Amino acid sequence: MSHPRTLPKRDRITLKRQFEHLFSVGKRLESHAFRIQFAPPFLDQPMVAFVATRHQGNAVVRNKAKRRLRELFRLRSDALKLPTDLVIIAKRPVTQWPYCQLRSDFNTLLHRIQKISQHGQIQSHRTD
Repeated sequence: MSHPRTLPKRDRITLKRQFEHLFSVGKRLESHAFRIQFAPPFLDQPMVAFVATRHQGNAVVRNKAKRRLRELFRLRSDALKLPTDLVIIAKRPVTQWPYCQLRSDFNTLLHRIQKISQHGQIQSHRTD
């Protein structure tokens, strides 16, 4: 049983084919601190993944970056209600910027994704 504050496994992107789908047919938005890849849900419900690459630093730094991403996402309870799968990729400022600045940057990107998805500018290209 997961902790009530953790993201349930059913809401996390875990399969290679889900990532491949997102990166092949999805769209990308970037800011100074994040890159968000998004596409229509691969499965029945929207899912999310948090990524910090080795360019971030060692494992300690990458884990800190992912913790910050998860917390930003958790505080935006409406984020998982977006009709898209999301891969949120940390850039170097995620571990260096103040939290309030990250929150503002993250909210701006989510707002842009919400506008794009409401205008029907993303279509499902799922091929199973």
